[in-house]
Amino acid sequence: VADTWTPAAAMSDPRAAHMALQRPDGKILLCGGISWDSNILFGWLPAVRSSCDLYDPATNTMVSGPSMSTSRALTDPVEISAGRWLVAGGMNGLSILPYNPGNPTATAEIYDSTLNTWTTVGSLVTARANHKAWAIGNGRFVLAGGGAGSILAPTPLSDTEVFDTATNTFLPGPVMNSGRAGAGIFFTPQGQVHLFGGAETSSMITTTS
Repeated sequence: VADTWTPAAAMSDPRAAHMALQRPDGKILLCGGISWDSNILFGWLPAVRSSCDLYDPATNTMVSGPSMSTSRALTDPVEISAGRWLVAGGMNGLSILPYNPGNPTATAEIYDSTLNTWTTVGSLVTARANHKAWAIGNGRFVLAGGGAGSILAPTPLSDTEVFDTATNTFLPGPVMNSGRAGAGIFFTPQGQVHLFGGAETSSMITTTS
């Protein structure tokens, strides 16, 4: 309304590539993300967090939220029912050291805003990060593409997986025509889902959709 920015309460951790879940009560849960740790030799080292902060816009306050079971960044949460989100995959390690470049995780968990808790569910078939997720009806949700392998040498994926809330498990879904990591997503009024661009190989970004 005012077209202005004003400072808000600070988070407990610096975060990038994290998630923001808007709860039904208006509070925002800020989850995971890439941060850093101080180190006596290197000054600082990158790290991926499992911690969460809970922001209340009504009071402009930030308090600690429940931590995830796994550190993760670069993932796409999807709301599976009112106030409940599936968070699967994501990068769970990051390092400037070549022998430990960081890899995606296959783990998955659900946040319940009523209980303010995380519950672990079945794992992905393939560990992936920087993918896209959306609902397809009947309690099922697609996770498409993303990247496997280390963050320094990612392998874009063309496969998809389907999460079923009836069983809390993942099964393979239809394969896309191109590998896509970090693609753009668009939902049409007719119910179609379009994915645009994204990394097609470890060294090339595609123009296809």
